[in-house]
Amino acid sequence: MATTIIIRSGIPVNFRASLNYQLHRLIITYIIGIFPILLYAQENVSNEFLVYSNNNIVGYLYEKTELDCENCYILDTLTVFGKEVIVQTEVELQGYADGTNIFFRNLFVELEMKRNEAIIKFNSTSTGDTYWLFIRKSKSGMLYINEELLWYPSSVVKVKISEDEYDYFRGSHICRKKVHKLLRHKIVFSDFFDFGEGSTSKKCFDCPQQYSLDECIKMHVRKKKFKWIE
Repeated sequence: MATTIIIRSGIPVNFRASLNYQLHRLIITYIIGIFPILLYAQENVSNEFLVYSNNNIVGYLYEKTELDCENCYILDTLTVFGKEVIVQTEVELQGYADGTNIFFRNLFVELEMKRNEAIIKFNSTSTGDTYWLFIRKSKSGMLYINEELLWYPSSVVKVKISEDEYDYFRGSHICRKKVHKLLRHKIVFSDFFDFGEGSTSKKCFDCPQQYSLDECIKMHVRKKKFKWIE
């Protein structure tokens, strides 16, 4: 039996139906494939700029706000030894002459991975101060914060040069303490870096500007005398 093909506008009907079906499948496949990519991009780009307060989104970084934001924060996501860690740091308000305020982050988070150790660094854009958390992975796979460090790289230090004479020198102020805190999933910046008595704490010391941070720590541990110069 012969097959009858109906022609409209020069295109066979069964061929045109097949073409429409293939085109429809292509569009559906494209939508299904591109949607997770767009969703991932939105979550991973936009979330870097979201500002929170009490687990609620209240705005975006660097946008104007009328909130009196004392408890606002931003969340960063890091991968530490294969484990996802959420890092929470405060968001400040930066005011302008016209009376408007914007959400502003002073601390930027940096991750330095080594073979047996990870260091999360909180770097201040306004003062140059930096805060470090040292993290190690146990044999059982648990993550522990084992040291906190605070480094003020630009300080003015009062140094005793004789029995009754003092002078002022440029240097850095460093605070360190050993800890043993289990890192589960989240780090809140304000929960750390309390060294007690401030500049007079036994956990802190001053170091001349000509020494690097590593040199300062090594000399302090070995109880070597610092040489202060103008």
